[in-house]
Amino acid sequence: MNFVIAVNNEKILKENRKGDSSISSSLYIIQRKYKNIPKAYNDAISKCDQEYICFLHQDVFLPGGWLYKVRKQIKKIPDGWGVLGVAGVALRDNEKLFLGNIRDRGCQWGTNLGLPAEVDTLDELLLIIKNDGTLKFDEGTKNHFYGADICTQAKLQGKKCYAIDAYCHHNSIHGGELPPDFWKSFEYMKNKYKDILPIGTTCTVVQ
Repeated sequence: MNFVIAVNNEKILKENRKGDSSISSSLYIIQRKYKNIPKAYNDAISKCDQEYICFLHQDVFLPGGWLYKVRKQIKKIPDGWGVLGVAGVALRDNEKLFLGNIRDRGCQWGTNLGLPAEVDTLDELLLIIKNDGTLKFDEGTKNHFYGADICTQAKLQGKKCYAIDAYCHHNSIHGGELPPDFWKSFEYMKNKYKDILPIGTTCTVVQ
């Protein structure tokens, strides 16, 4: 598995790269000086030489044994899946069901019960796809909703997305009020998928 990280803070990257020792440093592809995260990810895909690609935020810490757990989870999932992640949402009667198992900003988020579980979309903090050329990120989403978008792309291709039990730490310093560019990306998604709304995400429902 290759690991792709878009970086704008070297200190945060260094603090969170001290995790699973089974992951060789040669498997990491660090993308610097990008203002558009989906573009950073797309540009990295051609550099990947492993069966799977994991795209993760610079503030995600992967504890010991993480890669082993992911491999076990993949064996439990029917072939033909589109995207895997550690935190996701399924819409049930227009209500959001949160599924995943992570430590988010120092607090437990979700549970390992029932995982892996099918979801509609996955949070961008960590996303896994197959390195088969069938999916790429929509650079028009800019830095928000690209996780929801690639999951929706997968679903339109007839592939399912899953939240898996691969516990990790999301050490984000961000939170609170959503920035203006978030709502620009919201409008982009709303227009792009106007015929299949609503789309649930961990932050909001696009409708």
